[in-house]
Amino acid sequence: AEMERNLISERTSAALAQKRMNHEKCGGSVPYGYRVADGKLEPEPAEQAIIQRIKRLRSKGYAYKRIAEILTQAGICTRKGTPWRETQVIRVLQREAA
Repeated sequence: AEMERNLISERTSAALAQKRMNHEKCGGSVPYGYRVADGKLEPEPAEQAIIQRIKRLRSKGYAYKRIAEILTQAGICTRKGTPWRETQVIRVLQREAA
C-alpha cells in the first residue's frame, strides 16, 4: 500500500509539473496577472502592468509594505477590490520569480 501511495504521488507530481510547463491551470485560484482561456493561463495585460510596476519599485529598494502603500494610494486595488497588503506584494513577486 505504501509503495502504491508513493507511485501515485510521483505520477501526480509529474502530471502537475507537465501542466505547469504547458501553462495550464493546475487547480486553486488563478494567479494575479493571469486569466484562464481554453484551460490555459494567459497574461492579463492590465495586471501585468501592475506587476511590472511592483518589480520596478522593488528594484529601486522599496520595502514590500511601502510598495503596497504606493499601489493603494494610487487607487490600484487587488483583483478582489481590496487595498494591497505587504503579503500580497511578496506573493506576486515570488510567483513571478518562479
